[in-house]
Amino acid sequence: MGLKQRGKRNKDDKKGSPVPPIPPGGVDKPSRTTLSRPTSLSMCVIAFLGLYLFYKYYSTQRKSTQEASERPLGTDVFISSFPKCGSFWGRFLMASVYSIVTRDSTSRVTFDTIETLIPDLELGENRRNFAGHQEIFPGLRLFKSHQPYQYEPYSPSERTSLFGRQPSCVDKVGEGMEHSQCNCPNCPARFKKTVLIVRDGRSALCSYYKFQSSLNNFEGTFSDFLRDADASHYGRSWGGWYGSWVNASAAGDVQFVGSSFPNLNLIAKGGADTEGGEVYVLRYEDLKSDAVKALGGVVEFLGPETLPEVTKKILKRAVDDNDFENMKRKELRDGGGKHFKKHYPGSISNGFGILRQGESKGYSECFGEEDEEFFLGELGGANIMREFGYDF
Repeated sequence: MGLKQRGKRNKDDKKGSPVPPIPPGGVDKPSRTTLSRPTSLSMCVIAFLGLYLFYKYYSTQRKSTQEASERPLGTDVFISSFPKCGSFWGRFLMASVYSIVTRDSTSRVTFDTIETLIPDLELGENRRNFAGHQEIFPGLRLFKSHQPYQYEPYSPSERTSLFGRQPSCVDKVGEGMEHSQCNCPNCPARFKKTVLIVRDGRSALCSYYKFQSSLNNFEGTFSDFLRDADASHYGRSWGGWYGSWVNASAAGDVQFVGSSFPNLNLIAKGGADTEGGEVYVLRYEDLKSDAVKALGGVVEFLGPETLPEVTKKILKRAVDDNDFENMKRKELRDGGGKHFKKHYPGSISNGFGILRQGESKGYSECFGEEDEEFFLGELGGANIMREFGYDF
C-alpha cells in the first residue's frame, strides 16, 4: 500500500500543479531598470552648452591675446592734438629726421609712407596692425592720434559681445567721433610719453571748419559750425579737449615736462605723484617761428640715447625739406594721404587739400565778435588759452 501511494504521488508530480488562469489585463513582464534615451531637446541643450563653453574659452583667450597686442611698449611715443593743430606737419618733421639719420631710401617721407613711419591710430588698419609696426629708430616707435585724454578706455571685453555689439566712442568720449576711434591701442592713458601739439583754438577751429566743408562733411556758416557739437567737437570742444590733458595733470595721471608754460608746470607740481606718462607741449606757433629749436626740444624729450646722431644740421635739413612750399608740392605729387584718397576721392579730384594756408593767426576770416565770445566763454576756450600761453 505504501508503494502504491508513493507511485501515485510521483504521477501527480509529473502532471504538475494546475495552471492559474490568465488575468484580464494580461501577464505583467518582469520589471527591470533601464536608462531612457535622450530626447531631441536635451541633445540640443547639451550641444548649445558645449558650443557656449567653447566660445567662452576661445573669446577669453582671444581677448587676452588682443589686449596684450594693444598695449604699447614702454618706449612708444604718442603724438596727439586736436584736429588741424599741426600734427601732420609734426609727423613729417620727425619722420624726416629718421630718414636723414638712417640714410634709408625706403624711409622716404611721402603722404603715403607716413602711415608706415608714424601710423595714425585713428585708422582701423593701423590699430589692427599696432603690434607689428616698425621702429622709426632702434627702440622707438611713434604713433599719431587726435584723442583727448580718456581715463577708462574700452577693453576688448567691452568692445565685443556674444551678439557682436560695438560700443560707441560718443558714449565714452563725446561727439564728433566715429564709433570705434577711441578703441585701444588709440588710448593716451597707456603711453608713457606723449608729444602734445597745441595751436591757438581760434586758428584751429577756423582751419577745421574749412577742412570739414571742403570734404562736404558740413554745410553752413562758421557760426553754425562752432555751435554744432557733432561738427566742431572732436570728442570734446577745443577747450574741453586740451582741458582733458590739463585735468589729467592736476589729478597726477600725467606730468608736463620740459614745458616753458608756468601755469602748466604749477598744475603738474600740484598733482599727486604719478606713475603715468610724461607730456611734452609743442606749440604750432613755436614751430612756425623757430622750427629747428622747437623740433630740437622734441628730440631732446624723446631722449638722446634713442637719437644720438641728431645734430642741429640734421634738424635744419628736416625743417627745410618740410617747409610749407615743399609740403604743398609733396601733397600735389602724392595726391593726399591714403585715407583721403580712399574715402574722399571726389573731394581730392575737386581740389581738396590737407594743407591749407599754414598761418599761425588766420582766424580773423572766420571769427566775428560774438563767435569769439562764445568760444572763449561757453566753450571754455579762455582758461585753456591762458594755460598754454596764448593772448586774446
